[in-house]
Amino acid sequence: MAYVLLSKPPSPAATDGETMVLESTSRAAVDPVEPAASGRFDSLHDAVRRLEIQAEETKKRPWHRRPETLISFAALLLSAMTAYFSATSQNARDVLAKRAALRQLLTEVISVRQDGDAAKLAAIEDVQARTNAAELLNTKRYIALADAADMIAQLGDNVPSSAYLVLAYERRMDSNFKEAESYLLRAIETSVSPQEKAFALREAGAFYLTAGPLRDVLKGQQYFSAAADSFGKETDSYSKYQHALTYERWGIMELAAGDASGLAIVDRARRLYEKLPDGDRTRAWALDALEKNSAQAMQWGGLAPVKP
Repeated sequence: MAYVLLSKPPSPAATDGETMVLESTSRAAVDPVEPAASGRFDSLHDAVRRLEIQAEETKKRPWHRRPETLISFAALLLSAMTAYFSATSQNARDVLAKRAALRQLLTEVISVRQDGDAAKLAAIEDVQARTNAAELLNTKRYIALADAADMIAQLGDNVPSSAYLVLAYERRMDSNFKEAESYLLRAIETSVSPQEKAFALREAGAFYLTAGPLRDVLKGQQYFSAAADSFGKETDSYSKYQHALTYERWGIMELAAGDASGLAIVDRARRLYEKLPDGDRTRAWALDALEKNSAQAMQWGGLAPVKP
């Protein structure tokens, strides 16, 4: 519908021709607006219609192919990955902190045992003071051991093999053989290198050859043999020394138990020590210690000394 705006009504004096010209001019000024407004309306209508069509098409797609689903899944995956890596990083820091605390506790246990050495305590002349010192050291040791056991429970599979060996030794000295055995077996299981495993195997061999309710000669010999084989595969001087030392400890424990078969094992250790380089300072010292230790073990085992 077109509206005609007249600046003023035609005067009565105007002729019909003048009135027609005025109306025609006014309509020409207004009519060009109508196509532009109509065009904008059509454009907006088309845009809305396109959106409606797109929405209908989206609804027809499977849920896993819809853009909003993919975007939500990607956001969820990113969030989960971020949470995982954050938790993993925090867990790694916690493990390192607990292992450091465990190492400190075991160092304290070893230090207490050194301070409680019989020779050091004997240096205290006053009997009561010596007794008090021994009791205080033992109490300190038990506290550290209890804390270490709790820390091991928290660490789970992240406990180093060396920690189990220290605790196994301490429990054996307390005559807690079952717990000592458990720690020894865990030390073997958690070893991360052949040399570390050889140490654990050797300690297990010594445990089973030691007098006590869990003494098992066959197990002890098997563990010692396995440890010797492991050390024997290495070619460095330190491993060669440990190889000989393994046979020395094995043979001496057999002799101390009254088993003369330990002599052949001690002789095996002697030959291995002799193969150490002449310039190795350990060689002469180890050979001298072997003779003294084997002689003492034979005395404990009630065996007659071997004549040269």
